[in-house]
Amino acid sequence: MVLLRFPTILIILLFWIGLACTTEEPADLLPQEAFSIFPETGTFGDTIRMRLTNLDPEQIDFYTILFGEEYTNIIKIEPNEISFIVPEALKSGNSSIQVIGFNFRYTSRKSFKLTPPEIISYNMCTFTEDTVKIEGKHFNPNWSRMEVFFNGEPAKLVGGNRTMLQVIIPVVPFPEAKASIKLGMADYQVIGKEEICIKDKWLMVSNDAPDNFVNYTGSFVIGSKAYFLLLKDAPEQNELMVFETKTLNWESKQLEVPLLATSNVTGSSEKGYLYTQSENNNFWEYDPNIDLWTKRKKFPGKNRDFSVMFSVGKYIFLGLGNDQNTPWEPNFSDFYRYDPIQDDWEEMEDLDFGPSSPKLKMACTVVGDKIILSGGGSFGVWMYDSTKNSWDRKNDFPMALSFTSGFSFNDQGFVTLGRQVWKYNFQDDSWTEVDEVGFSYRYRSFAFTIEGKAYIGGGDAIPPTIWGNPTRNVYRYDRPSF
Repeated sequence: MVLLRFPTILIILLFWIGLACTTEEPADLLPQEAFSIFPETGTFGDTIRMRLTNLDPEQIDFYTILFGEEYTNIIKIEPNEISFIVPEALKSGNSSIQVIGFNFRYTSRKSFKLTPPEIISYNMCTFTEDTVKIEGKHFNPNWSRMEVFFNGEPAKLVGGNRTMLQVIIPVVPFPEAKASIKLGMADYQVIGKEEICIKDKWLMVSNDAPDNFVNYTGSFVIGSKAYFLLLKDAPEQNELMVFETKTLNWESKQLEVPLLATSNVTGSSEKGYLYTQSENNNFWEYDPNIDLWTKRKKFPGKNRDFSVMFSVGKYIFLGLGNDQNTPWEPNFSDFYRYDPIQDDWEEMEDLDFGPSSPKLKMACTVVGDKIILSGGGSFGVWMYDSTKNSWDRKNDFPMALSFTSGFSFNDQGFVTLGRQVWKYNFQDDSWTEVDEVGFSYRYRSFAFTIEGKAYIGGGDAIPPTIWGNPTRNVYRYDRPSF
Protein backbone atom coordinates (compact mmCIF):
# COMPACT_ATOMS: atom_id res chain seq x y z
CA MET A 1 0.00 0.00 0.00
CA VAL A 2 2.83 2.40 0.85
CA LEU A 3 4.55 1.55 -2.37
CA LEU A 4 1.47 2.43 -4.43
CA ARG A 5 0.98 5.84 -2.77
CA PHE A 6 4.57 7.01 -3.38
CA PRO A 7 4.21 7.53 -7.19
CA THR A 8 1.00 9.47 -6.67
CA ILE A 9 2.66 11.84 -4.22
CA LEU A 10 5.61 12.26 -6.58
CA ILE A 11 3.33 13.17 -9.50
CA ILE A 12 1.44 15.75 -7.41
CA LEU A 13 4.72 17.26 -6.20
CA LEU A 14 6.11 17.61 -9.74
CA PHE A 15 2.86 19.25 -10.89
CA TRP A 16 3.08 21.95 -8.22
CA ILE A 17 6.79 22.54 -8.98
CA GLY A 18 5.87 23.07 -12.63
CA LEU A 19 3.28 25.66 -11.70
CA ALA A 20 5.74 27.45 -9.49
CA CYS A 21 8.26 27.70 -12.33
CA THR A 22 5.79 29.39 -14.73
CA THR A 23 6.47 33.06 -13.95
CA GLU A 24 4.17 34.48 -16.61
CA GLU A 25 0.55 34.00 -17.45
CA PRO A 26 -0.35 32.31 -20.78
CA ALA A 27 -0.55 34.88 -23.58
CA ASP A 28 -4.29 34.40 -24.10
CA LEU A 29 -4.95 35.20 -20.42
CA LEU A 30 -2.90 38.42 -20.28
CA PRO A 31 -4.62 41.83 -20.31
CA GLN A 32 -5.42 43.26 -23.77
CA GLU A 33 -2.70 45.96 -23.53
CA ALA A 34 -0.01 43.32 -22.95
CA PHE A 35 2.82 43.35 -25.53
CA SER A 36 1.88 46.91 -26.57
CA ILE A 37 4.74 49.34 -27.12
CA PHE A 38 4.73 53.09 -26.42
CA PRO A 39 5.51 55.04 -28.50
CA GLU A 40 5.19 53.01 -31.67
CA THR A 41 7.33 55.49 -33.66
CA GLY A 42 10.66 57.05 -32.77
CA THR A 43 14.33 57.40 -33.58
CA PHE A 44 17.69 56.19 -32.34
CA GLY A 45 18.23 56.59 -28.60
CA ASP A 46 14.54 57.08 -27.80
CA THR A 47 13.08 55.23 -24.81
CA ILE A 48 10.43 52.61 -25.66
CA ARG A 49 8.13 50.93 -23.12
CA MET A 50 6.47 47.54 -23.52
CA ARG A 51 3.58 46.34 -21.32
CA LEU A 52 3.87 42.90 -19.74
CA THR A 53 2.86 41.29 -16.43
CA ASN A 54 4.62 39.61 -13.55
CA LEU A 55 8.03 41.12 -14.27
CA ASP A 56 10.58 41.08 -11.48
CA PRO A 57 12.21 44.56 -11.13
CA GLU A 58 14.96 43.03 -8.99
CA GLN A 59 16.07 40.61 -11.71
CA ILE A 60 17.00 42.93 -14.58
CA ASP A 61 19.81 40.59 -15.69
CA PHE A 62 17.25 37.82 -16.26
CA TYR A 63 15.74 39.67 -19.27
CA THR A 64 17.01 40.58 -22.72
CA ILE A 65 15.47 42.72 -25.46
CA LEU A 66 15.79 41.83 -29.16
CA PHE A 67 14.97 44.92 -31.21
CA GLY A 68 14.58 43.62 -34.75
CA GLU A 69 17.86 41.75 -35.14
CA GLU A 70 19.76 43.83 -32.57
CA TYR A 71 20.01 43.47 -28.81
CA THR A 72 19.53 46.68 -26.85
CA ASN A 73 19.93 48.05 -23.36
CA ILE A 74 17.21 47.78 -20.74
CA ILE A 75 16.71 51.01 -18.81
CA LYS A 76 14.06 50.07 -16.26
CA ILE A 77 11.81 47.19 -15.22
CA GLU A 78 8.50 47.54 -13.36
CA PRO A 79 6.10 44.69 -12.54
CA ASN A 80 4.00 45.38 -15.63
CA GLU A 81 6.36 47.30 -17.92
CA ILE A 82 9.90 47.17 -19.31
CA SER A 83 11.74 50.19 -20.78
CA PHE A 84 14.62 50.11 -23.29
CA ILE A 85 16.22 52.28 -25.97
CA VAL A 86 16.16 52.21 -29.77
CA PRO A 87 19.58 50.81 -30.75
CA GLU A 88 21.86 52.70 -33.17
CA ALA A 89 22.61 49.43 -34.97
CA LEU A 90 18.98 49.05 -36.10
CA LYS A 91 18.90 47.88 -39.73
CA SER A 92 15.20 48.11 -40.55
CA GLY A 93 12.58 50.83 -40.54
CA ASN A 94 10.00 48.36 -39.16
CA SER A 95 11.11 46.08 -36.32
CA SER A 96 9.33 43.66 -34.05
CA ILE A 97 10.43 43.69 -30.39
CA GLN A 98 10.94 40.57 -28.31
CA VAL A 99 11.30 40.31 -24.52
CA ILE A 100 13.17 37.15 -23.63
CA GLY A 101 13.25 35.49 -20.21
CA PHE A 102 14.32 32.09 -18.87
CA ASN A 103 11.24 30.26 -20.08
CA PHE A 104 9.40 32.71 -22.33
CA ARG A 105 9.78 34.91 -25.41
CA TYR A 106 7.09 37.53 -25.95
CA THR A 107 6.79 39.59 -29.16
CA SER A 108 5.25 43.06 -29.42
CA ARG A 109 1.75 43.21 -30.90
CA LYS A 110 2.87 45.83 -33.44
CA SER A 111 6.19 46.59 -35.05
CA PHE A 112 8.15 49.65 -34.08
CA LYS A 113 8.49 52.21 -36.90
CA LEU A 114 11.77 54.08 -37.12
CA THR A 115 11.33 57.73 -38.11
CA PRO A 116 12.79 58.12 -41.61
CA PRO A 117 15.57 60.67 -42.17
CA GLU A 118 14.91 63.97 -43.89
CA ILE A 119 17.25 66.04 -46.05
CA ILE A 120 16.79 69.78 -45.58
CA SER A 121 19.75 71.40 -47.36
CA TYR A 122 23.22 70.81 -48.79
CA ASN A 123 25.90 72.55 -50.85
CA MET A 124 24.51 73.17 -54.33
CA CYS A 125 27.89 73.44 -56.10
CA THR A 126 31.19 71.86 -55.14
CA PHE A 127 34.36 70.12 -56.32
CA THR A 128 35.26 66.45 -56.09
CA GLU A 129 37.30 65.67 -52.96
CA ASP A 130 35.68 68.64 -51.18
CA THR A 131 33.89 68.10 -47.86
CA VAL A 132 30.23 69.12 -48.01
CA LYS A 133 27.60 69.42 -45.31
CA ILE A 134 24.16 67.79 -45.52
CA GLU A 135 21.66 69.15 -43.01
CA GLY A 136 18.48 67.34 -42.06
CA LYS A 137 16.53 65.52 -39.34
CA HIS A 138 16.47 62.13 -37.66
CA PHE A 139 19.94 61.02 -38.72
CA ASN A 140 21.63 58.22 -36.84
CA PRO A 141 23.80 59.92 -34.19
CA ASN A 142 26.40 57.27 -34.97
CA TRP A 143 27.20 58.83 -38.38
CA SER A 144 29.37 55.87 -39.39
CA ARG A 145 26.12 53.90 -39.80
CA MET A 146 24.81 56.37 -42.37
CA GLU A 147 25.41 56.11 -46.12
CA VAL A 148 25.60 58.83 -48.76
CA PHE A 149 25.74 58.30 -52.52
CA PHE A 150 26.45 60.71 -55.37
CA ASN A 151 25.10 59.42 -58.69
CA GLY A 152 24.93 56.03 -57.03
CA GLU A 153 28.61 56.07 -56.01
CA PRO A 154 29.36 55.72 -52.26
CA ALA A 155 30.97 58.69 -50.55
CA LYS A 156 33.18 58.79 -47.46
CA LEU A 157 31.56 60.21 -44.31
CA VAL A 158 33.87 62.05 -41.92
CA GLY A 159 31.51 63.40 -39.27
CA GLY A 160 27.96 64.11 -38.25
CA ASN A 161 25.19 64.01 -35.67
CA ARG A 162 21.38 63.78 -35.60
CA THR A 163 20.93 66.81 -37.87
CA MET A 164 24.11 67.04 -39.97
CA LEU A 165 26.49 64.89 -42.00
CA GLN A 166 29.94 65.77 -43.35
CA VAL A 167 30.86 63.86 -46.47
CA ILE A 168 33.63 63.96 -49.09
CA ILE A 169 32.59 64.11 -52.74
CA PRO A 170 33.98 60.89 -54.31
CA VAL A 171 36.51 60.98 -57.14
CA VAL A 172 34.28 59.27 -59.71
CA PRO A 173 32.91 60.16 -63.15
CA PHE A 174 30.45 63.07 -63.31
CA PRO A 175 30.13 63.38 -67.11
CA GLU A 176 27.17 65.78 -66.90
CA ALA A 177 28.92 67.94 -64.28
CA LYS A 178 26.11 67.27 -61.84
CA ALA A 179 25.17 64.66 -59.26
CA SER A 180 22.12 63.41 -57.43
CA ILE A 181 22.31 62.82 -53.67
CA LYS A 182 20.93 59.73 -51.98
CA LEU A 183 21.06 59.13 -48.25
CA GLY A 184 20.82 55.65 -46.71
CA MET A 185 19.84 54.87 -43.11
CA ALA A 186 18.72 51.41 -41.94
CA ASP A 187 16.70 50.27 -44.98
CA TYR A 188 15.55 53.80 -45.86
CA GLN A 189 16.72 55.55 -49.04
CA VAL A 190 16.09 59.31 -49.23
CA ILE A 191 16.87 61.34 -52.35
CA GLY A 192 17.73 65.04 -52.37
CA LYS A 193 15.28 67.25 -54.26
CA GLU A 194 17.91 68.94 -56.46
CA GLU A 195 21.11 67.83 -58.16
CA ILE A 196 24.35 69.53 -57.22
CA CYS A 197 26.77 70.96 -59.77
CA ILE A 198 30.36 69.69 -59.96
CA LYS A 199 32.74 72.58 -60.64
CA ASP A 200 35.90 70.64 -61.48
CA LYS A 201 37.93 72.27 -64.23
CA TRP A 202 39.00 68.83 -65.45
CA LEU A 203 35.94 66.60 -65.07
CA MET A 204 36.28 62.83 -64.85
CA VAL A 205 33.95 61.35 -67.46
CA SER A 206 34.99 57.68 -67.39
CA ASN A 207 36.88 55.27 -65.14
CA ASP A 208 35.89 51.92 -66.61
CA ALA A 209 38.25 51.37 -69.53
CA PRO A 210 38.41 47.62 -70.27
CA ASP A 211 42.16 47.61 -69.67
CA ASN A 212 44.98 49.74 -68.31
CA PHE A 213 46.10 52.09 -71.05
CA VAL A 214 49.63 53.43 -70.76
CA ASN A 215 50.97 55.66 -73.54
CA TYR A 216 53.91 54.13 -75.36
CA THR A 217 52.92 54.77 -78.97
CA GLY A 218 50.33 57.54 -78.69
CA SER A 219 46.73 57.78 -79.85
CA PHE A 220 44.75 59.14 -82.78
CA VAL A 221 41.27 60.59 -83.27
CA ILE A 222 38.72 59.92 -85.99
CA GLY A 223 35.35 61.61 -85.66
CA SER A 224 34.07 61.29 -82.10
CA LYS A 225 36.32 58.34 -81.23
CA ALA A 226 39.81 58.11 -79.76
CA TYR A 227 41.99 55.11 -80.62
CA PHE A 228 44.73 53.75 -78.33
CA LEU A 229 47.34 51.19 -79.35
CA LEU A 230 48.31 49.19 -76.28
CA LEU A 231 51.56 47.26 -76.02
CA LYS A 232 51.32 44.01 -74.02
CA ASP A 233 53.77 41.34 -72.88
CA ALA A 234 53.11 39.18 -75.95
CA PRO A 235 52.36 40.38 -79.52
CA GLU A 236 49.12 38.40 -79.71
CA GLN A 237 47.89 40.31 -76.64
CA ASN A 238 48.38 43.79 -78.14
CA GLU A 239 45.13 45.76 -78.21
CA LEU A 240 43.40 48.51 -80.11
CA MET A 241 41.14 50.19 -77.59
CA VAL A 242 38.45 52.63 -78.74
CA PHE A 243 36.72 55.32 -76.65
CA GLU A 244 33.49 56.82 -77.98
CA THR A 245 33.18 60.29 -76.44
CA LYS A 246 29.48 60.68 -77.29
CA THR A 247 28.37 57.65 -75.30
CA LEU A 248 31.47 57.24 -73.10
CA ASN A 249 31.56 53.58 -74.10
CA TRP A 250 34.68 51.49 -74.66
CA GLU A 251 35.54 48.81 -77.20
CA SER A 252 38.60 46.59 -77.27
CA LYS A 253 39.90 44.43 -80.09
CA GLN A 254 43.06 42.56 -80.96
CA LEU A 255 45.72 44.59 -82.75
CA GLU A 256 46.67 42.87 -86.00
CA VAL A 257 49.86 44.83 -86.82
CA PRO A 258 53.36 44.76 -85.24
CA LEU A 259 53.90 47.17 -82.37
CA LEU A 260 56.97 48.20 -80.38
CA ALA A 261 57.43 50.41 -77.31
CA THR A 262 59.08 53.06 -79.51
CA SER A 263 56.50 52.98 -82.34
CA ASN A 264 54.34 56.02 -83.08
CA VAL A 265 50.83 56.79 -84.36
CA THR A 266 48.78 59.70 -85.61
CA GLY A 267 45.51 60.17 -87.45
CA SER A 268 43.92 62.19 -90.23
CA SER A 269 40.24 63.04 -90.35
CA GLU A 270 39.39 59.58 -91.71
CA LYS A 271 42.31 57.18 -91.14
CA GLY A 272 44.88 56.20 -88.55
CA TYR A 273 48.60 55.72 -89.29
CA LEU A 274 51.25 53.64 -87.51
CA TYR A 275 55.02 53.73 -87.88
CA THR A 276 56.81 50.76 -86.36
CA GLN A 277 60.48 49.88 -86.76
CA SER A 278 60.75 47.09 -89.32
CA GLU A 279 62.88 46.29 -92.36
CA ASN A 280 59.83 45.82 -94.58
CA ASN A 281 56.37 46.55 -93.19
CA ASN A 282 57.00 49.71 -91.17
CA PHE A 283 54.09 51.97 -92.18
CA TRP A 284 50.42 51.05 -91.86
CA GLU A 285 47.05 52.71 -92.47
CA TYR A 286 43.91 51.92 -90.45
CA ASP A 287 40.39 52.26 -91.84
CA PRO A 288 37.86 52.30 -88.97
CA ASN A 289 34.91 51.76 -91.32
CA ILE A 290 36.07 48.24 -92.14
CA ASP A 291 38.38 47.72 -89.14
CA LEU A 292 41.34 46.95 -91.40
CA TRP A 293 45.07 47.72 -91.30
CA THR A 294 46.72 48.06 -94.72
CA LYS A 295 50.45 48.18 -95.46
CA ARG A 296 51.40 51.45 -97.17
CA LYS A 297 54.59 52.63 -98.85
CA LYS A 298 57.59 52.14 -96.60
CA PHE A 299 58.99 55.09 -94.68
CA PRO A 300 62.06 56.25 -96.67
CA GLY A 301 64.31 57.10 -93.73
CA LYS A 302 66.31 54.76 -91.53
CA ASN A 303 64.52 52.80 -88.83
CA ARG A 304 64.36 54.86 -85.65
CA ASP A 305 62.98 54.98 -82.13
CA PHE A 306 60.82 57.75 -80.60
CA SER A 307 60.05 59.35 -83.96
CA VAL A 308 58.02 62.55 -84.24
CA MET A 309 54.69 62.01 -86.01
CA PHE A 310 51.70 64.28 -86.59
CA SER A 311 49.14 65.26 -89.22
CA VAL A 312 48.25 68.62 -90.73
CA GLY A 313 45.43 68.75 -93.26
CA LYS A 314 45.64 65.70 -95.52
CA TYR A 315 49.36 65.09 -94.86
CA ILE A 316 51.19 62.88 -92.38
CA PHE A 317 54.59 64.13 -91.13
CA LEU A 318 57.17 61.68 -89.78
CA GLY A 319 60.86 61.80 -88.90
CA LEU A 320 63.48 62.87 -86.35
CA GLY A 321 63.84 60.44 -83.41
CA ASN A 322 66.96 58.45 -82.49
CA ASP A 323 68.46 54.97 -82.35
CA GLN A 324 68.19 53.48 -78.87
CA ASN A 325 70.38 50.51 -79.88
CA THR A 326 73.40 52.63 -80.77
CA PRO A 327 75.86 54.04 -78.18
CA TRP A 328 75.14 57.68 -77.27
CA GLU A 329 71.74 57.41 -78.99
CA PRO A 330 72.47 59.68 -81.98
CA ASN A 331 69.53 61.77 -83.17
CA PHE A 332 68.15 61.75 -86.69
CA SER A 333 67.55 65.13 -88.32
CA ASP A 334 65.67 64.02 -91.47
CA PHE A 335 61.96 64.73 -91.77
CA TYR A 336 59.33 63.60 -94.31
CA ARG A 337 55.76 64.24 -95.45
CA TYR A 338 53.40 61.46 -96.57
CA ASP A 339 50.52 61.96 -99.02
CA PRO A 340 47.86 59.27 -98.39
CA ILE A 341 46.19 59.89 -101.75
CA GLN A 342 49.41 59.37 -103.72
CA ASP A 343 50.84 56.85 -101.25
CA ASP A 344 54.17 58.64 -101.54
CA TRP A 345 56.78 60.36 -99.38
CA GLU A 346 58.50 63.73 -99.80
CA GLU A 347 61.55 64.85 -97.83
CA MET A 348 61.07 68.08 -95.88
CA GLU A 349 63.38 70.50 -94.05
CA ASP A 350 65.78 68.81 -91.62
CA LEU A 351 65.97 69.78 -87.96
CA ASP A 352 69.35 70.00 -86.28
CA PHE A 353 68.68 69.71 -82.54
CA GLY A 354 72.19 70.85 -81.62
CA PRO A 355 73.33 70.43 -78.00
CA SER A 356 69.73 70.13 -76.70
CA SER A 357 69.10 66.79 -78.42
CA PRO A 358 66.12 64.91 -76.94
CA LYS A 359 66.73 61.23 -76.19
CA LEU A 360 63.21 59.99 -75.53
CA LYS A 361 59.70 60.51 -76.90
CA MET A 362 58.74 64.15 -77.45
CA ALA A 363 55.39 65.84 -77.06
CA CYS A 364 53.90 67.03 -80.35
CA THR A 365 51.36 69.87 -80.14
CA VAL A 366 49.54 70.81 -83.35
CA VAL A 367 47.87 74.24 -83.42
CA GLY A 368 46.60 75.07 -86.90
CA ASP A 369 49.59 74.90 -89.25
CA LYS A 370 52.12 75.27 -86.39
CA ILE A 371 53.64 72.30 -84.57
CA ILE A 372 55.41 72.60 -81.21
CA LEU A 373 57.93 69.93 -80.18
CA SER A 374 59.04 69.66 -76.56
CA GLY A 375 60.21 67.18 -73.93
CA GLY A 376 62.04 63.97 -74.72
CA GLY A 377 64.27 64.52 -71.69
CA SER A 378 65.33 67.95 -72.98
CA PHE A 379 64.49 71.57 -72.12
CA GLY A 380 64.46 72.40 -75.82
CA VAL A 381 61.40 73.58 -77.75
CA TRP A 382 61.11 73.78 -81.54
CA MET A 383 58.32 75.01 -83.79
CA TYR A 384 57.59 73.77 -87.29
CA ASP A 385 55.61 75.91 -89.75
CA SER A 386 53.98 73.48 -92.17
CA THR A 387 53.11 76.24 -94.65
CA LYS A 388 56.72 77.42 -94.90
CA ASN A 389 58.42 74.05 -94.24
CA SER A 390 60.72 75.70 -91.69
CA TRP A 391 61.91 75.08 -88.12
CA ASP A 392 62.51 77.67 -85.38
CA ARG A 393 64.13 77.25 -81.98
CA LYS A 394 61.92 78.60 -79.17
CA ASN A 395 62.47 79.42 -75.53
CA ASP A 396 63.09 76.47 -73.24
CA PHE A 397 60.37 74.49 -71.51
CA PRO A 398 60.23 75.05 -67.70
CA MET A 399 61.70 71.59 -67.02
CA ALA A 400 63.20 68.62 -68.85
CA LEU A 401 60.39 66.06 -69.10
CA SER A 402 59.89 62.76 -70.88
CA PHE A 403 56.80 60.98 -72.20
CA THR A 404 54.65 64.08 -72.14
CA SER A 405 51.69 64.51 -74.51
CA GLY A 406 50.63 67.53 -76.52
CA PHE A 407 47.15 68.71 -77.50
CA SER A 408 45.40 71.82 -78.79
CA PHE A 409 42.34 73.45 -77.29
CA ASN A 410 40.63 76.74 -78.13
CA ASP A 411 43.36 77.41 -80.73
CA GLN A 412 46.04 77.17 -78.06
CA GLY A 413 48.78 74.60 -77.50
CA PHE A 414 49.22 72.50 -74.36
CA VAL A 415 51.60 69.88 -72.96
CA THR A 416 50.75 67.51 -70.12
CA LEU A 417 52.61 64.99 -68.01
CA GLY A 418 49.27 63.55 -66.88
CA ARG A 419 48.30 65.77 -63.96
CA GLN A 420 50.32 68.90 -64.62
CA VAL A 421 49.38 70.94 -67.70
CA TRP A 422 51.27 73.80 -69.38
CA LYS A 423 49.91 76.25 -71.94
CA TYR A 424 52.12 77.75 -74.62
CA ASN A 425 51.87 81.50 -75.10
CA PHE A 426 52.47 82.35 -78.75
CA GLN A 427 52.68 86.09 -78.07
CA ASP A 428 55.71 86.01 -75.78
CA ASP A 429 57.06 82.49 -76.46
CA SER A 430 56.57 81.29 -72.88
CA TRP A 431 54.86 78.53 -70.93
CA THR A 432 52.29 78.89 -68.13
CA GLU A 433 51.21 76.07 -65.84
CA VAL A 434 47.42 75.86 -65.79
CA ASP A 435 44.69 73.69 -64.26
CA GLU A 436 45.79 70.33 -62.86
CA VAL A 437 44.04 67.10 -63.80
CA GLY A 438 42.56 64.94 -61.04
CA PHE A 439 44.38 64.02 -57.85
CA SER A 440 47.07 61.52 -58.93
CA TYR A 441 50.39 62.33 -60.51
CA ARG A 442 50.97 60.23 -63.59
CA TYR A 443 53.14 59.88 -66.64
CA ARG A 444 52.76 58.23 -70.07
CA SER A 445 49.19 59.54 -70.23
CA PHE A 446 47.19 60.24 -73.39
CA ALA A 447 45.91 63.63 -74.50
CA PHE A 448 43.59 64.35 -77.41
CA THR A 449 40.91 66.77 -78.59
CA ILE A 450 37.51 65.81 -80.00
CA GLU A 451 34.82 68.20 -81.20
CA GLY A 452 36.30 71.13 -79.32
CA LYS A 453 36.80 69.26 -76.03
CA ALA A 454 40.21 68.29 -74.65
CA TYR A 455 40.69 64.95 -72.89
CA ILE A 456 43.48 63.45 -70.77
CA GLY A 457 43.50 59.88 -69.52
CA GLY A 458 45.30 56.66 -68.80
CA GLY A 459 48.97 56.43 -67.93
CA ASP A 460 50.82 55.25 -64.86
CA ALA A 461 49.65 57.00 -61.69
CA ILE A 462 52.44 58.02 -59.34
CA PRO A 463 51.50 58.26 -55.65
CA PRO A 464 54.16 59.98 -53.53
CA THR A 465 56.07 56.77 -52.76
CA ILE A 466 54.84 54.16 -55.24
CA TRP A 467 55.40 53.82 -58.99
CA GLY A 468 53.53 51.68 -61.48
CA ASN A 469 49.84 52.11 -60.74
CA PRO A 470 48.09 52.18 -64.13
CA THR A 471 44.87 54.15 -64.31
CA ARG A 472 41.73 53.62 -66.39
CA ASN A 473 40.10 57.03 -66.15
CA VAL A 474 39.54 59.87 -68.61
CA TYR A 475 39.12 63.58 -67.79
CA ARG A 476 37.52 66.27 -69.95
CA TYR A 477 38.52 69.94 -69.81
CA ASP A 478 35.19 71.57 -68.91
CA ARG A 479 36.02 74.79 -67.07
CA PRO A 480 39.39 76.24 -68.15
CA SER A 481 40.64 79.06 -65.95
CA PHE A 482 41.84 81.22 -68.85
